[in-house]
Amino acid sequence: MSRKFRVTIDDEVYEIEVELADTESEIEILKKLFTKSKVKELESIESAPRISDRIIAAPMTGKVLALKVKYGSEVKEDTVIAVLESMKTQVEITAGRRGRIKRIFVEEGQVVKQGQPLLELEAT
Repeated sequence: MSRKFRVTIDDEVYEIEVELADTESEIEILKKLFTKSKVKELESIESAPRISDRIIAAPMTGKVLALKVKYGSEVKEDTVIAVLESMKTQVEITAGRRGRIKRIFVEEGQVVKQGQPLLELEAT
């Protein structure tokens, strides 16, 4: 699986594409790539993985820093729905498609595992 990222290192922004093995998370790959650099911020350009066409899942293990939507919110593909933090790296999770928030499975401050459902979207 290939993922695209925007990485900020010492106030310089780089866009990279990383090929992931099935067992590797984005954070594990980035730790290998930037072992000598300070990664200040990581923003996923692509949307979060989906368990189904309606369930958006966590792309990595981490802490839910912020939920940017509420039950019933209308979202677009690029709407940031949540911010996760793992190893002092923050990742903005986007909706990936248009819809309305039907269910939220997590709360701010909760630790989630990679692949764990975050929320459910219904088509609008």
